[in-house]
Amino acid sequence: MHGVDWPEPVVVEHKMPNPIVVWSMAEAVNYLMGDWPTKGGVQYHEALRTLMVVLDGRGEPDEAREAFKAAVLEAGYSVHE
Repeated sequence: MHGVDWPEPVVVEHKMPNPIVVWSMAEAVNYLMGDWPTKGGVQYHEALRTLMVVLDGRGEPDEAREAFKAAVLEAGYSVHE
């Protein structure tokens, strides 16, 4: 199984004063399932599915990272790397 950490974080700029820095797939899942603003978007569901598949060892961490970034954009947030 692949390691769960990404080599570079995904920095999520949202409406709060400080960005959220997501270093791992587990953090991304927690963020999506916690304070996420839109639980019904296509990219949201795809990100959760992809993250779970990769965490289960059946995919590449970069796939999960890209899916998470797409969900961030779908929610109307900005991504900084």
